Amino acid sequence: MVEKRGRPPTKAKTAIKSYRKNPSKWIYDTFDVELWKKQDEIMRSVFNNRYTAVKSCYASGKSFLSGMAVKAFVHLYPNSIALTTAPSYRQLDNIWQPIHKTYEAAKAPLGSKLLKHEIRCGPQHFARGFTTNIPSRLQGAHAPHVLIIEDESAGIEPEIHQRLLDSLMTGADCHFLAIGNPLSPEGHFYEMFDDPKFEKFTIRAFETPNIEQNKEVIPGLVTNEWIEDQRNKYGEDSPRWKSQVLAEFPPSSEEMLIPYTWAVKAQQRWLNSEPDGPIVYGLDPSGGGLDEIALVPRAGVHVYESTTWQGLSAPELTRKVAALVDKNGTVYVDNVGVGYGVEGNLQETDIYTVGVTGQAKPEDDPDGRFRNHRAELYWRLREHLDPEAERPISLPQTDDKLFNQLTTLKYEIDSRGRIQIESKKKMRSKGLESPNRADGLMMTMKDNLAGVNMPISVGVKEQTGMGDRLARRPDFDYVEWSDYNY
Repeated sequence: MVEKRGRPPTKAKTAIKSYRKNPSKWIYDTFDVELWKKQDEIMRSVFNNRYTAVKSCYASGKSFLSGMAVKAFVHLYPNSIALTTAPSYRQLDNIWQPIHKTYEAAKAPLGSKLLKHEIRCGPQHFARGFTTNIPSRLQGAHAPHVLIIEDESAGIEPEIHQRLLDSLMTGADCHFLAIGNPLSPEGHFYEMFDDPKFEKFTIRAFETPNIEQNKEVIPGLVTNEWIEDQRNKYGEDSPRWKSQVLAEFPPSSEEMLIPYTWAVKAQQRWLNSEPDGPIVYGLDPSGGGLDEIALVPRAGVHVYESTTWQGLSAPELTRKVAALVDKNGTVYVDNVGVGYGVEGNLQETDIYTVGVTGQAKPEDDPDGRFRNHRAELYWRLREHLDPEAERPISLPQTDDKLFNQLTTLKYEIDSRGRIQIESKKKMRSKGLESPNRADGLMMTMKDNLAGVNMPISVGVKEQTGMGDRLARRPDFDYVEWSDYNY
């Protein structure tokens, strides 16, 4: 039996050329690791094309694929350099951990030395990983054969991304792979999928081996149980389903009140955020039936997990709230319908209660930018969720429904050019749940972060005539993917 070698001897030029055309075979022959169909297609593209872009669902093995591409490239091309980059150190580890694990299982010596984030093959012949927060490491990396991999590409700052292309993709045999979750419908990662020079791939959850074979073929990849959990939590119309399951870019930020990536970043901030202001509560009593009654607490920038009930009468709800809230706090309650009685009952206790009427006129809107008070408060919430705000709000990672409701809300412009928020009635007609938790958080904006007088900058859409459907211009720089562990 012929012994399988990790790196064929240099005299075996035919074997080397064959492996370069089919690097997945080298990985299998060397490490006994078999890439599945879509991974094999992407691997071939990386070796045989200059530019490759991959948008992927959750847990598809994309970082594993990046690691295998690095290892194959640097061992199959003499005098080559392979560079991997990611927005954070943790994401960089996601690429290099499988490199270490499979490297140790090589069937023959590879003729290289493996360090934590580096493979040394010889002078000016190496693979190396670095995070994009140290741009100086981009200097001086030139070789006859170059591979650059951007993992979680959308989270890499645009200027760093462009610097990579401008400074390193200069030779005749250079290869570039951008791979990540499709979270932002703007930015360089999004634009790659309209760029004709890129070979483009999409890894949907339903195309992965565990789902196609209806059993766990590869541990760690997405499962049917996870897909059903996402369907039940968020629904098939949600941005999270589109991004994490279907590997599609979510709806444009011009339609969504809270951009998806803003909500993701707000959840990231939550673990490190601390209550930094008086506690306030937003209470949406709902209209009865199956809709949730939602109580959402917030202390400064720190939002707590919602407390919810169903089917309570006004007196029952009053007792529940009175037993739960801090007596030094303030409860903002939707006082329309059943909420009118709840507001009156709470005012008879020692709890400071303020009624909020969403359909009332805006309170601080001299220029007539908002159709009603609900739109005014929701826009204020949007301003405070902006990652570039002075004190951006954090969202609890344990409250999936709040996240989903915030990222499915849309805004519109009425015939007078005023911002209005999509109504609950319209959302129900589309099969979406009533956004009672989001409404609860919105009502806490009545105190504007307890003394932080943050002016509302609109300018998202402009109207030049009554029948004009409004040319839109963004009022913010869309925040790209940063550091979310998919």
